[in-house]
Amino acid sequence: MNNSIVGVKSAMRSTVSKHEQLQKAKFVEKASDKTMRYADFLAYVENEIKQSKVMATFNYNFLCFKNDGVFQLNRAIQEVFGLVAAMKGESSPSNDEEEAVNTIEVILANGERVKVPYGDIALEELGKDSKISISYNTDQHRLYVKGKCQQKYSTLIDDIIDRTKWLLANESIYRGQALEITDPSEPSIMDLSNIHSEMMILSKQTKYELQPLESRILHPEICIEKGIPLKFGALLEGPYGCGKKYFPNPCIA
Repeated sequence: MNNSIVGVKSAMRSTVSKHEQLQKAKFVEKASDKTMRYADFLAYVENEIKQSKVMATFNYNFLCFKNDGVFQLNRAIQEVFGLVAAMKGESSPSNDEEEAVNTIEVILANGERVKVPYGDIALEELGKDSKISISYNTDQHRLYVKGKCQQKYSTLIDDIIDRTKWLLANESIYRGQALEITDPSEPSIMDLSNIHSEMMILSKQTKYELQPLESRILHPEICIEKGIPLKFGALLEGPYGCGKKYFPNPCIA
């Protein structure tokens, strides 16, 4: 198993351990209170047991591409719980041998196609009937993550969401790829294998005027470090056949 994943699992599960240690400390404090009657202490214990099983709801949403968000969320969940089980869709066809589950197909940068759970995901480790429900708003381009779990595990859900956001920012399936965005929710990765490397000769003035664009393409990390926005555009003007349409191709490649 990847060492980074082991580290993430250990860090996330320590959240539960910290919660348990805090609860134990509270029990010791109550038990050590000489003014508390035994009956009151038993009542306190019974109430704590009930509270530990209370189901809490959660509701998150964040901006992302649909397939990237669903893929990275499932990665974060699997890093904590291993394989997850998508619940059977009510309208999904099924038979006695195999039950269909809700999934979507995600195409990775290397062309690999993977199916990841989408919709309702069962997480019995977080209490009976615990689940995460995943949906996507195509108008707002936001991924919605709702569900319920036992109260004591709610901080674990917070960590899963934080991990998902980190994966989106640092290990997006679209990272370093040229995208064709016809659908703002689901871009497609462009195939640049047929773009040839013919040299294009530019005037000194054109090179100078395109420096801001070139800097953002070649050195995005420096721009981010210095607070320079990566979003930048250039309007190409010139007569027919001068290379306006061809120019962006070698820049992308």
